[in-house]
Amino acid sequence: MQIARFDIYRAKIQFGKSVDPRPCIVLREPTQDPDAPPGTLVVLVAPLSSQMDLYDPSRHFLLDDVDVDFAATGLRRKSYVIATAPAHVPVALLEKKYGALAGDLLVRFLFWLPGVSSSEAGPST
Repeated sequence: MQIARFDIYRAKIQFGKSVDPRPCIVLREPTQDPDAPPGTLVVLVAPLSSQMDLYDPSRHFLLDDVDVDFAATGLRRKSYVIATAPAHVPVALLEKKYGALAGDLLVRFLFWLPGVSSSEAGPST
């Protein structure tokens, strides 16, 4: 499985009290889990939510379904990124790839995301 930064996957992660599979955006490419046997890879992800009544524009990044680049995400409805709750997830728990951030949506995300510069993103698709 080829996993890249800013891909969007469904993954089982702990989010609040829930461990249900949910969409997540990959923030860092796979690395070796230092606490696991060799070959055990993890990725850093940020969970997504489509529960818009909890959306806070001061803390969340909106993935608006009317955005010209929204289709590339593979998501079915407006969602937002919760970058304040990143998690390391074993690659084995990534269940399905939806799509990826691309174009102007990716550029806006990079400006929004603390600690990530646009030069780190690589080419947008």
